[in-house]
Amino acid sequence: MAGLSATELDPESLEAGEQIEYYCSAFVCGDPRGYRRAVITRVDSDEDVEFPVAVNIRDVISTDMMMKRVEDRFGNPLQSGEAMWRKLRTFHFVPGSFAVKSRPGALKEVLEGVVRAAFAAVHEGVHHVIDEIVPETPQSTESSSDEDDTDLEDCRPTSTPNIPQQTNRAVQKGIPCRRGPETTRKATPLRRCAR
Repeated sequence: MAGLSATELDPESLEAGEQIEYYCSAFVCGDPRGYRRAVITRVDSDEDVEFPVAVNIRDVISTDMMMKRVEDRFGNPLQSGEAMWRKLRTFHFVPGSFAVKSRPGALKEVLEGVVRAAFAAVHEGVHHVIDEIVPETPQSTESSSDEDDTDLEDCRPTSTPNIPQQTNRAVQKGIPCRRGPETTRKATPLRRCAR
């Protein structure tokens, strides 16, 4: 079966915003892993341009790749007789550009929406939990038994020098710490020397 030449094909134009399907050149033609469906973001009609078409998934599309139009720029699907598989160079290029989100941009937006929804759900759940918590009653300052009057032993890490520390009971009673003369000195303001 002989193939058709470009002059025998019906004229078909390619515009920005149309959706096309093609097989990526990284795989053997017909391999299902290479099947791509993309939106045309830019069409350049200059003949000296090496890659006249740019797509939203950022694949490089050469002029000898086979492709087929699937939807027009308004999103209307094309009938099977309206479009056929043909090489890119056989299309009539209508110059223009079309703003569409790239796949990484769309993925980023979806993930941000998921994270926002998760934070909102957690915030809503925490709000209900906080309302259900019974507030603590304030502790009285006077102890009810003699067992509470015992001073707690000093707990200090082994790496600190042997300096007596103020116990909790002493702090409550306002007793100053007995550490030595350096702790009882009053701070003096800095004086400027006259030069």
